[in-house]
Order: sequence, then structure tokens, then C-alpha cells
Amino acid sequence: MGGFYSLGLMFILVGAAGFTRRGLPFTSKKRLKGRRGRTVGGLCVAFGLLGIAVACWAGTPEERRHFRTLTLGIVVGVGGTLVVIRGSG
Repeated sequence: MGGFYSLGLMFILVGAAGFTRRGLPFTSKKRLKGRRGRTVGGLCVAFGLLGIAVACWAGTPEERRHFRTLTLGIVVGVGGTLVVIRGSG
């Protein structure tokens, strides 16, 4: 189930690019911007969340504990990065 979890995280990261100004990379030279980028990005994020939900639902209790720990680490890492970027005061 770790593969589903990792794949879900990857889809969420790729889908998040659809909500940026640069848009979602579609090919090596084309990007999906605006409404199309947000739509495809939203679908990617939804598919990623579905993959994570399946992994947590079908995983063993030991795997669920690992998923929780990994998710907490990601949240703390992103939060720490934001604090450093914005500055402490």
C-alpha cells in the first residue's frame, strides 16, 4: 500500500502546479494555464487524495502508522520552511 500512498502524494504535488501562474506542465513545450490548468490540477489532487485514502483503508495498522508519521513529517517540514521564508519578525 506504500505505492498507492506515494503515488497519491505525487499526484497531489503535480496537481498543485495547476493552481500556479506558470500552469501545469502538459508537454515539454506546453503548459495548461487558467481554467484548464486548475481543472486538470484539481482532478490530479482529487485522484491523489483517493489514492491516499485507499492506501490508508486497505493498509495494515503498521502501514497506517507509517503513513501518519510521514504525513506529520511533511506538514512539519512545510511549516518550518514557511516560517524560515517569511522570517521570524
